Amino acid sequence: DWCTGSGCIALALKNRFPKATVIGYDLSTEALEIARQNANELHLDMRFEQKDALAPDNDSVKADIIVSNPPYIPEKDKLEMHTNVLDFEPHMALFVENNDPLLFYREITEKSIVSLEIGGKLYFELHERYADETKAMIQATNEFHSIEILNDLQGKPRMLSAVKKA
Repeated sequence: DWCTGSGCIALALKNRFPKATVIGYDLSTEALEIARQNANELHLDMRFEQKDALAPDNDSVKADIIVSNPPYIPEKDKLEMHTNVLDFEPHMALFVENNDPLLFYREITEKSIVSLEIGGKLYFELHERYADETKAMIQATNEFHSIEILNDLQGKPRMLSAVKKA
């Protein structure tokens, strides 16, 4: 789970698949501490590691699934956001530069090309305005098939899934 934050996605996966090895990566030491506390409270045995999603990753870990809810909100959208989000979510967990809203999607996709097993799945939470662009970027790698955008309960395109080609 790249950009794991409090670990909620990684912890849900570990709870659902207790025999799986689940690792949550985040740059923030504070977020990782919260994720570890959450894992302890839920009695889930898993790893959380400090890693920068934007830095080269020479790790040889192979994965069947890579998930991420990365920062994807352009800075310019800050004015449109509710204070309940801005007051409680760390800035670095939400925002990207205005000129590159796909930054984290692109970097994590590149890591997935190396790390995912053949037939492995990549999942992203999406910014609804950039869903089609994210899908096109992943298609352009020619490394994935069955690339799908899924809607949330309000009918907005908010999730992407893709399968690594052989």
